[in-house]
Amino acid sequence: MLSRVSRSQAIPGLRQWAFTATQTPLKTRSFIRANSTVAISINGTGTGMTQQIAAPPHTFKTDTYTSIGGTDSAPSPLATTLGALSGCNQITGELVAKDLGIKTGKWEFEVNGELDTSVLVKGEKGHGNWDAVVLKAKVETNADDEQFELLRSETERRCPLSQLFKRSGVKWTNEWVNVKTL
Repeated sequence: MLSRVSRSQAIPGLRQWAFTATQTPLKTRSFIRANSTVAISINGTGTGMTQQIAAPPHTFKTDTYTSIGGTDSAPSPLATTLGALSGCNQITGELVAKDLGIKTGKWEFEVNGELDTSVLVKGEKGHGNWDAVVLKAKVETNADDEQFELLRSETERRCPLSQLFKRSGVKWTNEWVNVKTL
């Protein structure tokens, strides 16, 4: 539901809108502040390794693999992380394409991650970060090679989740193929 932000939440001189979920007891707000920073909140509750996550007006569930104690009743947080990377690249890519005057059609992604689970599962020394993440995209566009490379590089620069992975020290690979059909 789209609603006006109350005066107590508003930043003077800025018109703001917030998405609020009045149909759930878990309140989540997201709105753009004066400096164009968006505030996003979610709430999660669960037992064991299963969690229900509220990102109003949506909810989703995570679980994990039976091999490490989950019930595999929903995607793992690791899988949803890679899925979010795929979705964020497409959304950011559409915004960049619009800015560059590039027409797009179908987007296809394959995202693969390598994670040494010994830290996560066994508590061994090291870090719990991904070792490598490879994002492969096929995008239908009307762009020439130079425009397409600009679309790819600018999407990588502007995509918050690409930057999260890239800046975390993970071995990051970002391969895009231009499917010239438009």
